[in-house]
Amino acid sequence: MTTTYFATIVIDNTMPLGDLIGRLLVIRPTAHLDRVAVPGGFAEGIRVDVIDVDGTDPATGDQGALRRDVVWCNPRLVEALKPHIGDLILARLTTGAAKPGQHPPCLLADATSDPVAVRPHFL
Repeated sequence: MTTTYFATIVIDNTMPLGDLIGRLLVIRPTAHLDRVAVPGGFAEGIRVDVIDVDGTDPATGDQGALRRDVVWCNPRLVEALKPHIGDLILARLTTGAAKPGQHPPCLLADATSDPVAVRPHFL
């Protein structure tokens, strides 16, 4: 009999990173996760509430798609967001240069000085 000491967290794919490339996001990291079950093993993760400001809510058709408790395991995003638990972050999701045989890393580009990004979207 095997004893499990860690809870397994299932990744919420309701807002996959690939769908958010180039989009304006409001992100609130809510928790750092040491051990998240991913295909092929476990990874470090970050739990976030995220608004895709450029997107449309599929349920209402309104601008701005909100998802709560989304888990991202992208290493660059985890490292960038880990020190900001509880903070609100305005950024665009971009990609960096891919290493041979790998997918390009996801990066966050600060959008607080972008006049288009900080215009009142929801008025």
